[in-house]
Parts: sequence; structure tokens; C-alpha cells
Amino acid sequence: MMEEEVFPRPAVAELLSKNFIEAWIHTDHATKGSEQQALSLKLVGALANPQYVIVDPLTLEVSEKHQLSGHWNSWEAKFITFLKAQL
Repeated sequence: MMEEEVFPRPAVAELLSKNFIEAWIHTDHATKGSEQQALSLKLVGALANPQYVIVDPLTLEVSEKHQLSGHWNSWEAKFITFLKAQL
């Protein structure tokens, strides 16, 4: 839902394209103990999807995490707040 409904919205798309590099880790079909699962556990401490994190490209440390909450109508504003807090 985020990828189809929230990411393309102008305010979100502009923040993402100007300030972030998107990367995906798919764990839903990964085998138990796979590299994808290990990385997800390291970055977010969970295998549940979706999880959104900001990773420092120099240190590979997670600076912030975001998990969806509330009604989908509130996701855009919450995600924008999350992104802007990292700028």
C-alpha cells in the first residue's frame, strides 16, 4: 500500500528522490536463516514487513526506524514527518 499509494504522492516523492536512496530487502519468501533475513534482523530487529529505516551510508548504522500505524489515511503525514526528521 505504501509503495502504490504513499510513495508516489508529490510531497513524499520529492523528499525521497532528493534526499534518500531506496533499497528493498524482501524477507517474505526468503529461506529461514538467509542473508535477507539476517540483514533484516540486524537493521530492524524483525522479519515483519514492511519496516522503513534510515541507514547511514558510511557506517551502515540505523539512525531511525518507522513502522506503519493507524489508519492508512494518516500514513502520508506520518511518513513525511519521519523523513523530514532525518534531514
